[in-house]
Amino acid sequence: MLFNSHAFTFLFLPIVIFLFVFLSIRNIPQKFLFYTIIAASLVFVLIGDFLSLALLLTSLFCNYAILHKLSSTESEDRRRYLLIFGIVFNLSFIGVFKYADFFLVNLNYFLAEDIALLQDRLPLAISFYTFQLIALLVDSWKDRRPCLPPERLALFVSFFPQLIAGPIVRYQEVEKDLGRLGIIDLRKMATGASIFFIGLFKKTVIADNLAPIANIFYSAVEKGQSPSFFEAWGGSLAYTFQIYFDFSAYSDMAIGLALIFGISLPINFYSPYKAASIIEFWRRWHMTLSRFLRDYLYIPLGGNRGSVLGRWRNVFVTMLLGGLWHGASWNFVLWGGAHGLLIAANHAVRRLRLPIPTPVGWILTMLALVVTWVLFRTPEVDAAGRVFAGMAGFGGIVFPVSLAPYLIDIMGDSSAIRFESSELIRMPAFVVITCAAAIAFFTPNTTQIFFEKRETTFTLRVALLTSVAGCFGIFGLFEAASFVYFRF
Repeated sequence: MLFNSHAFTFLFLPIVIFLFVFLSIRNIPQKFLFYTIIAASLVFVLIGDFLSLALLLTSLFCNYAILHKLSSTESEDRRRYLLIFGIVFNLSFIGVFKYADFFLVNLNYFLAEDIALLQDRLPLAISFYTFQLIALLVDSWKDRRPCLPPERLALFVSFFPQLIAGPIVRYQEVEKDLGRLGIIDLRKMATGASIFFIGLFKKTVIADNLAPIANIFYSAVEKGQSPSFFEAWGGSLAYTFQIYFDFSAYSDMAIGLALIFGISLPINFYSPYKAASIIEFWRRWHMTLSRFLRDYLYIPLGGNRGSVLGRWRNVFVTMLLGGLWHGASWNFVLWGGAHGLLIAANHAVRRLRLPIPTPVGWILTMLALVVTWVLFRTPEVDAAGRVFAGMAGFGGIVFPVSLAPYLIDIMGDSSAIRFESSELIRMPAFVVITCAAAIAFFTPNTTQIFFEKRETTFTLRVALLTSVAGCFGIFGLFEAASFVYFRF
């Protein structure tokens, strides 16, 4: 069930909020509130498909058994073996359902065989709750934490606002809020609703209007069409801002929904396109994933310890695996590897103390992001190659035909200008892209508006902003389009 669907916005969510408020004001035992939200979360998953629900429940039961054994075992060796078993068990879920076909396809290629593929559809949320459970296991092992009560573990993992696409939460970040579950805070609920509707606006009004531009362009490229210069850059920019507002929208909606129930999730998106370096970008984009990769992969690999080359190697391997986490294809591996090299180069520049002005750093960062998003969006390497060739001008510097009247007025001689009548990117698309860029670059994010400003949340300005955003967002609910990160 999508957050931007009529069924969720007008049926599922109001029912769950009503039950939550009704049970809270009746002062029933807190466990019943846990079970109510858990049940709602399981229904949320079941609407997706039964396999996703079965895998989630299996993962919950097995991880509870591992956590219980981990907390009651005194032997450090046995606890270490339990931790390793738990990590391998959780990764095996992703390995089978996300990477088995990728492995078999490559095995068939290298061995010239024809092994049948599983062709399984990726279960909902498996990439996210698996990482969340691994973090919980490692933290419980390190800190010798007692095993969580089953209802707390189930709610922590299955909580529907953040289940499908994050943020990847650590238990200690929500522990206090879970302990206060059932205490109605009208200010938090109003703030949460405001953030949710701003996210809905970003999704239905901005991201979903950029999506057709990017989809038309990349569909043509995947079918073998070689784009011209303006088509390649226009299509790439459309996707660059589509994924930005799509993920920004989901992050806002997840945080807003959780806040309605009194739970504060960690910030996961903080204006990453304002970053002046690729390092800063990853501190602002999918912040909880970056943190997970740092704490549970980069540091165990050696982190900053050892030689400079060792540090860069650890960065590269971490980003390579981070790219593979996003999807089972060589393009994701290349995307992760490219960002690993960029981060290593960024560290090298800092080490050499080269004076790069902030505007220059920002331009270089945006250029790197637009180019690498091509790998992220295209399913095959050859399709990405066609886009890169177009961006480099090998497809010709062909002006969109919709620019003809303006260029002829300026140059006065249409024979000197080459136009393309079957363009993939038309003039109105560039207007939409420009408006999206202006919002991304020059407006404050929701964290700044609701959590960093000194004035109270309930000002007339913020109330008006939320009302307008909510109205436009609801009017945009013609057809629910999936979030980009739902497929990971």
